[in-house]
Amino acid sequence: MKRIFQILIIVILVAFLAIIRSFSAEIFYDPLILFYKHDYLSNSLPDFDIIKLSINIIYRYTLNSIVSLAIIYMLFKRKDFINFSVWVFIIGFFVFIIPFYLFIENYEKENYLLLFYVRRFLIQPILLLLLLPAFYYQKLIDN
Repeated sequence: MKRIFQILIIVILVAFLAIIRSFSAEIFYDPLILFYKHDYLSNSLPDFDIIKLSINIIYRYTLNSIVSLAIIYMLFKRKDFINFSVWVFIIGFFVFIIPFYLFIENYEKENYLLLFYVRRFLIQPILLLLLLPAFYYQKLIDN
């Protein structure tokens, strides 16, 4: 019964990540979503409120990180994995937010993909996808 409950919680957490992704246009302020859905190769960046965009990116990153930490905890139940993940998420945030702002401030059409991918790391739970196989492998080694 405990295993079924654990799987159910993980499914709910993954569904929560999917909900964040599915309703991102309604929940978060991000004019770059529409920019990248349309003809971004020939257009310049849309006008946007950088403070509002920053707050929403930080909020989305934090939500994804908290849910990701909960998934890692439910899968592995190891405090060392959680501590390591917290540091990865904190360092990852600064590693990606600095180039994001540099690309926004110095936007050139040649760098549209760099801005797209840096932003992608900030708004999607990609670090979770990198950490899960690493922790699984570490768990196999430890046993």
